[in-house]
Amino acid sequence: MAELKQMEVIMRIDFAMSDGEQVAVHAEKVQELVRCSDCKHNPETAWFGCPMAGTKRRSDEDFCSFGEREDNDME
Repeated sequence: MAELKQMEVIMRIDFAMSDGEQVAVHAEKVQELVRCSDCKHNPETAWFGCPMAGTKRRSDEDFCSFGEREDNDME
């Protein structure tokens, strides 16, 4: 049996509706969300640093559109 792995993703939601008890959603995965702590551009570990060099990273839980996982074994 395949190992289950937790992941965070960015989703595009086309529509959502609810009758008060149940929710129906149509969505598609846009890309995996990569937190600063896991990013290969992390200024603390990368040679050239983060592409968002003009901004200051606030915490390891932050993320941006330039996020790329250091270890690409998740795919």
